[in-house]
Amino acid sequence: MSSCYFGKLVDLYRGLGKPSVIDGKFEYKGQLCETFNIFKELWQKSDQRIADFEVSFGSETYGTLYEDEFPKNLSANTKVILSVLLPANDYKFIESLENFLLIDNKLNTGEEVENVYLIKEDFLFGEAAPSDERVAKALQLSLFIAELYELANYNDRVEYSGLLKLVFIDTSSDKKTSPIVIEPKVKVEILSCPFIDLAIFKSIKDNISDNAHVQEKQSMFRVSITEVLKDLEGNISGFDFLVQNWELLKETYYGNFECYLTNFSFLKQKKEAAENYITVSTKISGTLSSISAKLFGLPISLAITIAILKADKFEAILALLGVAITSLLIALTIYDQKKVLESIRESIDAIFSHTKSQRSGELATLILRHKDNLHNQAWRLELAMALLIALSFLPVIVSLGTYIYKFHPDIIESINNFVKVFMIQLLS
Repeated sequence: MSSCYFGKLVDLYRGLGKPSVIDGKFEYKGQLCETFNIFKELWQKSDQRIADFEVSFGSETYGTLYEDEFPKNLSANTKVILSVLLPANDYKFIESLENFLLIDNKLNTGEEVENVYLIKEDFLFGEAAPSDERVAKALQLSLFIAELYELANYNDRVEYSGLLKLVFIDTSSDKKTSPIVIEPKVKVEILSCPFIDLAIFKSIKDNISDNAHVQEKQSMFRVSITEVLKDLEGNISGFDFLVQNWELLKETYYGNFECYLTNFSFLKQKKEAAENYITVSTKISGTLSSISAKLFGLPISLAITIAILKADKFEAILALLGVAITSLLIALTIYDQKKVLESIRESIDAIFSHTKSQRSGELATLILRHKDNLHNQAWRLELAMALLIALSFLPVIVSLGTYIYKFHPDIIESINNFVKVFMIQLLS
């Protein structure tokens, strides 16, 4: 039987209002109307691979199973009881997409599915773009499998499961790595993932404007698959992971291809950039941590002002001298770490220079973001250190003021008089 007759059977089913299918057959009661000619053509074809028909009207019953001729007194307006036994071999009415995906099907091998009608989704494979989004995604995933089949280093079909076995090998490195084996299968669980941009494969296979690099593109895509899947745990399907992380695969491929002339791995460079970022950020933070213990001396130095109030003049001078030395040491320590911070800040560009690729927009953007973050972090810490240097002299100023207030009040009075005169002159 040709596919066109199976398509006519689907048209008949739709024209009859898509009655319920139970145990491979459906029943319709009413007039055949617009479906009469299709029904007559299928009856006269009398091929059990299409279907078996039994029609009752009045007191008469006819059936193709009995090899009856098409009833001459049957018309489009005759009220009938029509029973249709659907085919069950190469021509299938499947209850739903979920049921279809459970059986061995050509979607899993990237081949075209024929003569299968999904009842729930009202979709006949081979028709125009389906209205059901999940069916559309299943078809797209099948095309994805077909593209992977063409790009795999090796491929085979597993007889017991009916699935393909696609083997990808990392050829970008002299170091031997285990091959990545994918057994793609379209499952209900991954139909909720976003659509895959299959246009990338057109660029990989036949980019006319850059056809000199077609082989390199294909090689980089294989390498990208191995990089994305090499650390995947054994209980996770590689195909499912690629579908769920399609953007990661795309990013890795574009980075690898843009950088293949410099012969480095995109993911490796991203990892090194991240490690460098963490290292430099830790060093920047460490410049403040190294002086944090000494900063506790500031509040202690401020407490000496109380001792100055209770001490005699000689003891007050000694306390004041101690505060001055402590503040100077704290200021010098902070200043020394500030110079270290400036050196780290100046070396940020050099630290990231070996990971920079002029051709990698994605990697260049990532590194630029890391460098901006580090410069901002260093700038904020440098500002904080400048403030701490100023604060380190606060205990000296307060202690000196306390000393003058207690032992030389005439100086305080002179300063007050000077301020009064100045303000009078200023306001006059």
